[in-house]
Amino acid sequence: MNYTINTRRFNNMEGRFAVAETSLRATTLAQSYIELVRCNRFDENYSPPWSISLGPEEAGESDYDDIDDYAGYSNFSIEKFPGYSVSLRVFYVNPTISWEDSVGSQTNFKRIIATVSHSELESLSISTLMSSRYDVQ
Repeated sequence: MNYTINTRRFNNMEGRFAVAETSLRATTLAQSYIELVRCNRFDENYSPPWSISLGPEEAGESDYDDIDDYAGYSNFSIEKFPGYSVSLRVFYVNPTISWEDSVGSQTNFKRIIATVSHSELESLSISTLMSSRYDVQ
C-alpha cells in the first residue's frame, strides 16, 4: 500500500496551528494582565469622591496599588512572550448609558481593556468592568 502526503496541505495545517497557538498565547497574556489589574483596589481613594485623573500616582509599576494606575500602561518587551506587546486602558463608564465608552467623569464603574499585539496577528483586546462595590445603584 502506498501513502502519499500532500505537503502543501500539511504546511497549511502547520501555519494554522501556529496562528492558533499565537492567538491562544495572546489571549492568555491579555487575561493575565486583566487579572493583574483586578488584584488592586478600585481607586486611590477608599470612598467617593473617586480620583478625577486616571493614571499612576506612584513612581514605578511595582508600587501600583489601584486599577487606574494602569491607565495608559504599555509593555513592548514581555519576558517569556517574545514578539508580543500589551497596552492597557482604564476609564470610567456608566453602564446605564454605555459600558463601552468613557463618560469622562467619576462613576462607580471602571472599564479595563487589555490589547495584545503580535506581528503575526491582528490586535486582540479583552475587557472587564470593575465596580467600586460602594453604593452601586
